Amino acid sequence: MLFHQHEGGSIFENDGFIFRYRPNALIHSSTYYQVKNDWIREYDYEIRTNNWGLVQNNVIQAAKPSIVFLGDSFTEGQGVTPWFNEFQEKYKETKLQFVNAGLLGTGFTQWEILLDQLNHRQLNVQYLVILFISDDYGRVVWNFPKDTLRCLEDWKRCIGYENFYGLPPESDIIPFLGKLKNFREQQNATKESKLSQFINSYFPASTLLYTYIVNFFGTQVTTPVIYKQSNEAIEKFIRRYGDRVLFVHIPQKDEIKLDRMNPEGSLAREAIAKAGGRLADGFKSCSLNESDFYKVDGHPNSQGYEKISNCVSRSIEVLGFKKIL
Repeated sequence: MLFHQHEGGSIFENDGFIFRYRPNALIHSSTYYQVKNDWIREYDYEIRTNNWGLVQNNVIQAAKPSIVFLGDSFTEGQGVTPWFNEFQEKYKETKLQFVNAGLLGTGFTQWEILLDQLNHRQLNVQYLVILFISDDYGRVVWNFPKDTLRCLEDWKRCIGYENFYGLPPESDIIPFLGKLKNFREQQNATKESKLSQFINSYFPASTLLYTYIVNFFGTQVTTPVIYKQSNEAIEKFIRRYGDRVLFVHIPQKDEIKLDRMNPEGSLAREAIAKAGGRLADGFKSCSLNESDFYKVDGHPNSQGYEKISNCVSRSIEVLGFKKIL
């Protein structure tokens, strides 16, 4: 994943344990995969952030009654021009302010912290929509190491382990990608086990985040702890907002391909039901299929995001929010 901020400088900013995009920025995002020794540019697009560093065009007014959408990269709109800008236009006649609080790679516990920060900034949150995929239930809280932030600001300072990189000029992209590949191959060659080599080769970003979090928090970051934190976040959302919060479960590409829900998705649903929350089943209502995702990458393409947008519209209108929209 390569990023470039048109005015130069930072792409992301850390705020305590979590991060956000730089406010009022125009950001170029491009993602490459190597397929049969050829580099494939899977997607290439631009996003604009608002005054609070959220991925949407409109300026946030703290005092205005708001409906906040929490979620990961599917909510942010990673892979295409963000769907949220067009989505909120459907409801431009409403008195509610639509807020896109979606951030790539995040999960329930991180959304809890983000929502607390929004409330601390006196955002008038009236309604909450939480879009989640199964993986989100097992995700840790994270932000960016200093080396990664430096690499994002200037691609020439990247070594190879950062996993989020600055975007070089077009003529330098392929050589730069080759440099990153060589670094990873050399790093993998020093690993003791074939399993470690496999994980680092195919899940580099996950490995970086896991290593970073473990180093930061110590050995307490285990799967049971993460699940417990996700449960607590879900309970807090429901306790605070009651019937004004709606969870929408969006299927992942692998779940569609294998025709079964990942175990963490089932656990998330159980936690929501136990806490008395309302759930919209996107597996039934979103009508996503494999053609709605990129060929290699796991994110939806423009067609997939259009389906998600329509699915979210139906969900919030049918399950009790229609009266306020």
